Amino acid sequence: MEAFSKGDAKAMSEGYAEDAIVLPPNTPEVKGKNAIVKLWQGFIDMGKGGVKLNTVETNIFGDAAVFYQTYQFEVTMKDGNVIKDNGKALVVYKEQKDGSWLIIYDIWNSNLPLPVSN
Repeated sequence: MEAFSKGDAKAMSEGYAEDAIVLPPNTPEVKGKNAIVKLWQGFIDMGKGGVKLNTVETNIFGDAAVFYQTYQFEVTMKDGNVIKDNGKALVVYKEQKDGSWLIIYDIWNSNLPLPVSN
């Protein structure tokens, strides 16, 4: 997540397979590496911040690995408001023909309730 703090969406996306799918909360799925770069750039463009990841459990099933993680996210928006979130994620890696491991699925969701409109 160092790349997020540096504002480098391309570097954030290097660990994804070309046909990876990201499943962010409250929005449609994002398919393919180019779209994933745009997704991360959108997060970066919101303001300055960072993410802390904690891997809780890892399971390997042949050529696939599943990481169960928790996260803490904080960003100071360009208008000065601060957004904080924490939640959980599942990230699935698949071993590639060259022996590298790349993300094929990435999903996360918040532990916080959705805001209530008045």
